[in-house]
Amino acid sequence: MICSRCGKETSQIYVTRMRDEDTRLSLCPECHRALALNTHGLLPYNEEEKASGECPVCGMAYEEFRRTGLLGCANCYRAFRRELMPIIQSVQGDTVHRGKKQENIPEEYYDRIRTLVDRIDGLKDSIEREMRRGAYARVKTLNEALKEADADLRDLNRELADGRE
Repeated sequence: MICSRCGKETSQIYVTRMRDEDTRLSLCPECHRALALNTHGLLPYNEEEKASGECPVCGMAYEEFRRTGLLGCANCYRAFRRELMPIIQSVQGDTVHRGKKQENIPEEYYDRIRTLVDRIDGLKDSIEREMRRGAYARVKTLNEALKEADADLRDLNRELADGRE
């Protein structure tokens, strides 16, 4: 058998439980060492990796995540972003959520929706940053832009719904 990760060497079958389902993986010894298999799924393993603090919201230590494979709260994704991105990349194949795509919707709508959602996310991040700085006049301007982007997204969704009826 060929390794499902690197496609090179002879491999062995490993079974791990992910999302309440057994997942079979064909891995060579090198890839198996790189991806430490445990009862909580696949976690890239690096012996020299050290704990990187804890989540400021729930107090969970990164080492606890390494042991359990579970995060304490939504903010843990931000607190451990640097460590989680390679893990998410190796398990999911990408670090950006793309969602499902309906077959009967033209690609142009997806592009326009993605652009608006990215703009809304950027504006929300900017508002949060400016609030922390105390730049309330700038926050007011950003809020207006956010309202416009939200309205544009609603209009686009209405246009899309009208086109499918």
